[in-house]
Amino acid sequence: MTSIYPDEVRNLQLGDPEYGPEIEEACDAIHTATKGFGTDEQSIINTLGSFTPSQRFILSQRYKEKFGKDLYNLVDSETSFNFGTLAKLLSLPIPEAEAKIIRMATKGIGTNEKLLWPVICGRTNVEMNLLKKAYFKRYNEDLAILLSSELSGDLKKLALACVQGLEEEFDPSYHTESRAAEDAKLFY
Repeated sequence: MTSIYPDEVRNLQLGDPEYGPEIEEACDAIHTATKGFGTDEQSIINTLGSFTPSQRFILSQRYKEKFGKDLYNLVDSETSFNFGTLAKLLSLPIPEAEAKIIRMATKGIGTNEKLLWPVICGRTNVEMNLLKKAYFKRYNEDLAILLSSELSGDLKKLALACVQGLEEEFDPSYHTESRAAEDAKLFY
């Protein structure tokens, strides 16, 4: 069975992490960038921006072990405005960052659909389930219920269909160009 998590993330969760020198160097770079008066934002950009999502996840775990501080909270206290928002999102695992984006899109008066749609639409069933779990864990609220209360009309129907995770898995033997041409004729 294929694991949806990269091996290094799974090993970290199971208690057998292999951080490697690049993770150690990144932890030190962030620590140095946030130490003392002021913050070296360029160093934070260079460090967080050059890592893959799974590397950033491992970095956040190692930073807490090494310096006793949660990376998200550190970035939150050291940065502000749009840069702070971006840096905080980069310090979280993808599902948690996307849950945070959904919260930003639905918090307050009205709904920011420009933030909401890129996160909700186009997810595989597995990704959508991870997102729903992350949202519930962080905010103790069901994502479908939230979207149902925030949206209306056709947009609501689309969002709820996406959240239900009814995406058909890709099968190269079934999803062919000739099949797409047949479907297109039926639609038009």
